[in-house]
Order: sequence, then structure tokens, then C-alpha cells
Amino acid sequence: MSYKSSAAVQMDMSLSDFKLMAQRLRSVKVFNDFAEHVEKTSGNKDLQLEQRLNALRDRVTSTNSKSRWLEPLAIVSKQDAQDFGESTKVDKAASLVGYSLMATAGSAEEAQSQIRLQSNYVLDASLKEILLARHESALVRQKAAAVSTAASNTNHLNNIHILEKRLEQLRRISLAYPTVNRSESRQVISLDKSGERYMPLASQMAAVETEIISIREAISNSERSLLHSQFEGEMLSAQGKLEVAAKSGKDLLTALSADIAARIDLAKEEHQKALFLGYANEIAGLKARYIDLPRFITEPELPMSPTRSPKLITFLFALLGLIVGLASQFRAQLKLFIAGLIRDEDSVLAAPAKVEKSA
Repeated sequence: MSYKSSAAVQMDMSLSDFKLMAQRLRSVKVFNDFAEHVEKTSGNKDLQLEQRLNALRDRVTSTNSKSRWLEPLAIVSKQDAQDFGESTKVDKAASLVGYSLMATAGSAEEAQSQIRLQSNYVLDASLKEILLARHESALVRQKAAAVSTAASNTNHLNNIHILEKRLEQLRRISLAYPTVNRSESRQVISLDKSGERYMPLASQMAAVETEIISIREAISNSERSLLHSQFEGEMLSAQGKLEVAAKSGKDLLTALSADIAARIDLAKEEHQKALFLGYANEIAGLKARYIDLPRFITEPELPMSPTRSPKLITFLFALLGLIVGLASQFRAQLKLFIAGLIRDEDSVLAAPAKVEKSA
């Protein structure tokens, strides 16, 4: 006989995200980091807590496909689909609202304590995995942006080189043919442009110089972007070390928030502050979403009545079947024994009559 407790944790996601997160939550390393954090924050050695962590570790990291400790909580249930039909169709990208958790124990209080510990693990480990995925995505984006900006800058420099050579050629032509510089002299023919007529040389040189100025402005913006990317790369590299050291999602979020706040205070350029403020806003959003707001759809419940284990029921039915079988065999044997006694009695009664006839 056992008691079952359950809880529902809010975390909107797609079904594919749930599948991915569920696999990560089964990781031994992920759970061991959480267990180390819990034991460290609990202070004194707690044997009961250690037993609960060991039981949860076995349940979470089990490779048994029948282990149902974590289930997706759908926006639309099967009953909803049957009742409302087509009106229940929702976007596949947001088809889940969170996790449904279950745990069993020998007492109601222990079942509730286990499900609360299990809920804390799911919430904290999920937050940490989200932060790690966010950092990895930001690092890839930063490296790609740095490479793209450097390539664009190189292309701009090459274009300036080409335009400066063209400007030099136009100036040489202007000196060689001074009459062409008049505004009415518009009969400069381009043989490689299918005979299209150019603007006056002075206008061409002005256009080239204007284009060079625009490209230099683009190069200046690219250099700022490269510097921006450099600051971002340094920050992400430092935060990567924080992620390695952190054992819990909540501690990691706190450490990232403190790191960004310190960088904002030390930033000298406005574009640096804008970069760090963007990250600070993102971290604040994660904190509000996963820590400040209520995370439970239903709190870990205290079961009021026990549930019978399927294994126990199977055992009892097997035992009952065995008893019935043995009783049936005993009854058959008893019948044979009684029948044997009756035959023996008949034989004894028949024996004196045979003796008298023979006499």
C-alpha cells in the first residue's frame, strides 16, 4: 500500500522542446549538480534528505521506459478534443503549458515531500538548461556577427580602393580634356556600356567622392560593431566560466545578473551600455518568468488516501489463484481418499459372506 502525490509546473513550450528537456533532466550530471547544491544549502547532513535525493536520482535517471515521473501537460486534453472538435486546434509551437509530476511513498507526508523535491529539481534544472542554451546561442550569434562584420569591412575597404582608382582616372581625364568639364559637354561615350552617355566628369567625380564618404561611414559603423562584438565576446567568455561553476539554475541567474550589472557600471561608451542593458533586460525577463512569478499550476498535494500498487494487486491475485488451485487439488485428493475408504469397507464386509459359503 502506498500514497501518490502529484503537482503541475507551469512552463509553456512545444512538444519537441519538452522531449529535449525531458532527456536533459534525465542526465546524471544534471541531477548530481542539483543534489550537490541542495546538500550544500541544507547545511547539516540530513539523512532523510539524502535518502530522498537517492530515491529521486534512481527515479529520474532510470532507463525504464515505464518510468512516468514526468509527463507533458497539454493545453488541449483528449477529452477537450472529443468535446469541442476542431475548435480545440492550437498552434503546434505552443501546445504545452508545462510538466505534470508524480511520486509515490509509504506515507502521505513523505509522498508530498518527494514531489516537492522533484518539482524543485525540474524547475531549477530547467532554468539552468535554458540559461545554458541561451548562452550557447548568444555565443554562436556573436561569433557569426563578428565574422560577418569583418568580411563586410574588408569588402568596404576593397570598394574604396576601386573608387579611389576611378576618381584618380577621372581627374586624369579631366586634366587631359579640359573642355569636357563644361556642363554642356555631355557626349562622353562608354563603349563597354552599350553606348550609354555618362554625366559630366565633374559630376562623376563628385558622385565617386560621395560614394567614398558613404562607404567610410559604413566602415566606421563596422568598426564600432566589431568593438561591440569584442565586448560581447569577452562578457560571454566570462559568463561561460560562471556557468561551469554554478550548480543550480537560480544561483547561475543571480551570478549572471551581478556580472552584467558590474559591466554596466564600468562601461564608458554608450554603445557598451546599450549592449549590457540589453542582456540585463533579458536576464530580468527570465527572472520574472521563472523565479518571481508563481510556478505551480497545482501545488504538491498531500494525498488523503492510499493507492494500491499494481504489483501488489497482481501478487494478491496470483496468491489467491494459488490458494484456489491448491484447494481444488486438496478437494480432488480428498474425494479419492474417501472413495478408497468406501471401497475398502465394502471389501471387508464382503469377505465373511464368502467364508460362510465355502464352509
